[in-house]
Amino acid sequence: MSFQTVPSALWSLAFPSAGLALLGVHLYYGTPIGIGNAGLVLLCLLFTPLLLTYYAVKAHFFGERKDKPFNYQFGDFGLRAFSDTEELTQSWKAISKVKRQGGFLLLFFSSRCAHCLPYRQLSELGEVDSIVAIARAHGVRVYGI
Repeated sequence: MSFQTVPSALWSLAFPSAGLALLGVHLYYGTPIGIGNAGLVLLCLLFTPLLLTYYAVKAHFFGERKDKPFNYQFGDFGLRAFSDTEELTQSWKAISKVKRQGGFLLLFFSSRCAHCLPYRQLSELGEVDSIVAIARAHGVRVYGI
């Protein structure tokens, strides 16, 4: 569940809006809310945050990619990310920019999506300069390095 599209944002706001509408109706008419309706209002307000938390915990602790680290290879072909069960190859034409930020080397393949590689580990292996050189050679914009 995310807010990347208008329908998903509206769906995520539907339950809190229903809870606030129910509360508003009771306040407008001056009727007592009662335990049942108060519980329903609380459930409506907490439904979306609880669902987001559930999915985040599920993906982090029980997801199919748990304990399956990716290995990366770089070359003139582009970037190859692979694990025991998955493989992805992207050419340098798909990488729009390379940026160092927050302890990571970010290789953006869209405006808001990037491969996040730990900068410290790459620098200890002496790989940062070679990755940046290959990226620059293929016309990728490089920032913060």
